[in-house]
Amino acid sequence: MPVFNRGRGRGVRRASLSVISFILLGLSTPAAPAAGQAAVEVSGRVTDARNGGPVQAVGVHAGRLHTTTDRDGRFRLAGVRAGSEVHFQRLGYRDAVVEAGAPTLEVTLTPLPVLLESMVVETERGELLASNSAMAVTHMDASDIHASAATSLAESLDRWEGISLSRVGSWGSRPVLRGLSGERVAVLIDGNRVNRACTYGMDGALATIDPATVERVEVLTGPGSAAYGSGNVGGVINVVTRRPSHARPFAGEIRASGSTAVPGGGLGGSLTFAGERYALSTSLDGADFGDYSTPDATVATSGYRHLTGDVSLDVRPSSAQRVSLKGQYYAGRDIGWPMMGGARIPEESRKSLAVDYGWQAGGAVVDGISARAYAQKLDHHMVMSMTMTGMNGMPMTSTTDGVSFSETAGGRLQLRLSPGNGVQVDVGSEATWLHAEGTRWVERVMGSMAPTTETFHTWPGVQVLDLGAFAQGDARLAEGL
Repeated sequence: MPVFNRGRGRGVRRASLSVISFILLGLSTPAAPAAGQAAVEVSGRVTDARNGGPVQAVGVHAGRLHTTTDRDGRFRLAGVRAGSEVHFQRLGYRDAVVEAGAPTLEVTLTPLPVLLESMVVETERGELLASNSAMAVTHMDASDIHASAATSLAESLDRWEGISLSRVGSWGSRPVLRGLSGERVAVLIDGNRVNRACTYGMDGALATIDPATVERVEVLTGPGSAAYGSGNVGGVINVVTRRPSHARPFAGEIRASGSTAVPGGGLGGSLTFAGERYALSTSLDGADFGDYSTPDATVATSGYRHLTGDVSLDVRPSSAQRVSLKGQYYAGRDIGWPMMGGARIPEESRKSLAVDYGWQAGGAVVDGISARAYAQKLDHHMVMSMTMTGMNGMPMTSTTDGVSFSETAGGRLQLRLSPGNGVQVDVGSEATWLHAEGTRWVERVMGSMAPTTETFHTWPGVQVLDLGAFAQGDARLAEGL
């Protein structure tokens, strides 16, 4: 199938937050060759670096010209300017770029197994969500997120194509896709579903993610495909956090940010160590923000603090296999909720651990295999106090102290099949276990009367086991269709 761009996001850039990154090691970018004026026909064959076998369904494009390789790995592209770059892209392989200097090209692709932390769609920009889906896809990378000048990830997504926010503060804003939110929008972190811990529904999953730790965000708007299970009528948001790189044996980064509209700032850094078959990365980021300032006044109880730690290990047992281990920890403190007077969150935390495996089989039928196992826990503590006038004009004070948590564990197996030329099918199965508990203690004081306390078990030990199987695919009917 030709490579098409199925969706682009448009960002609103703000100037209230400056983000500065200091790269400890420099990067070098090779210069692009000058393009010639004469048009030529380029043809050739694409093979696998491991065994020399043909690689089918490789996207080949030069400028606006597109085609794909057939079952024998062969391609033909007419009207290419001599000296221009010809790009070769294939899921499960590293991209390759060859200069169109000869009429016949022999191209070898190196396997790069796909992990389930990212879902794949083929586009010119490399979006990695919604393989075999015609839904609209929006892609935001780290530079887009930083340029949005937002103090939270949810804020950075505001006003992108198809996305809006339901605001409960700069920290707890919830995403709305095509008018739907809450349990109608599936939120994933590195491909792992996040279930909220707050019984009021204010955390919205994106609240426990520091924008500084994000590599990109993939958003599929509209009813999600069968591959993402239930709860995605509004769409799917997949947050991909920073991954270790094999490019250099040692790399580091220091991140600093400051804000005026939301007084405060953040500081963080990362270190990566890499060898031929492994890469280890650690990062630590923290931020402290005060109450939000407007031209008229300061919004009370809108400040917060948070700390994020991340460890990632990527191992390659062979050129066609990858194993990834990732652990994350988030802790939020003294988080205000301006929409509810007197509401504060003394503590909110998220702990997660995930193991992913990918094998680029490159077979005649089974093209690739991916598997995952993960577990995570969210803890939430909220205090809310309200004063009102009761019957007979007597003042009444109500204080609610609630704690809740959600535990999620799951596994997933997915096979990418290529049963025929131009046909791609994803099949798999998934199991998810959810355990959630929540309790509220409500104390009421009315005038001079003795205080009364009531206990509510809002989530009385809820447990859900979800088992499912899925299959979806696409077929190329003709050139360009």
